[in-house]
Amino acid sequence: MKNIIQKYALLIGGLLLLFILFFQYLKSFFNSKKFGFDDYSNSLDENGATIDDSKAYRLADILHVSMASIGTDFESIKIALSGLSPSDYAKVYNRFGTRGYIDIVGVGTNLPTATKLNLTQWFQSELTNYEILELKRLYPLIF
Repeated sequence: MKNIIQKYALLIGGLLLLFILFFQYLKSFFNSKKFGFDDYSNSLDENGATIDDSKAYRLADILHVSMASIGTDFESIKIALSGLSPSDYAKVYNRFGTRGYIDIVGVGTNLPTATKLNLTQWFQSELTNYEILELKRLYPLIF
């Protein structure tokens, strides 16, 4: 058995990679029909925000880390967004800026070929319809 695995390790690895890529393609196909957020393309008005820049950057980074690796930590996203006013969210959104994303594998990266997405686009790429609807229910003033 060990000899068979060693002999076909490259083939098995290649098939596994193809399976992962195919699954991600299907995921992105079905997620394109989501109940999305407004797709903000410019900076949001953060007048009246009660959080300072360092907290806004920290929350933006927490949201990024929650989504940037394979799998999404939805609980961390909910915790990071809790207690934010619309102006506070705008400040976090603006500090998030655009960050690199590779859609085929659903991970964040700093590679120059990665697609730059804003926070709203990250949510749309990483969250399921149910999770988007839950955020809208939990934070109706933000979303």
